[in-house]
Amino acid sequence: MQNVVKLKGFSETREAVESFKHDGLEPWTFSVQVDQATQDEYSAAYQRLKPSELQAYQDGDLNLFVVTLEAWVDGVHLGTHVSEPVWVEGLTLTGGKIRGDDCEVLKTKWFGNLKRAAKHNGVVLLADVLGSLGMGQARAEVERRAGLR
Repeated sequence: MQNVVKLKGFSETREAVESFKHDGLEPWTFSVQVDQATQDEYSAAYQRLKPSELQAYQDGDLNLFVVTLEAWVDGVHLGTHVSEPVWVEGLTLTGGKIRGDDCEVLKTKWFGNLKRAAKHNGVVLLADVLGSLGMGQARAEVERRAGLR
């Protein structure tokens, strides 16, 4: 067993890589939690790497992350969205680039879509609560005012 190489990400639970706040357009703010992928996620994603990417992975320059994004308005948590595993060139999400992309992760369309999904989940929850209180067309109005329609 001396020739066995242990690959990153092969553990049963997720390990936190970083967490930070991200300011969106007013009044939204976001809490971001970045975790290493699980063993199963690494196994599935490893199969799809190109030969050139395998070397970057083995050198530690390519990491598989899962991002949890929480949407907040005025200090109230409204919604959460968890990303699919994503390959990132670099050691962290904030300093890295998505595999094959040319700009920082936080400036990509992918990250914008994560923010939109977290906001949408929060707005749906809020609309459901208002609907339960008997406010008829609450969902459509809340979504419209939140900029999701």
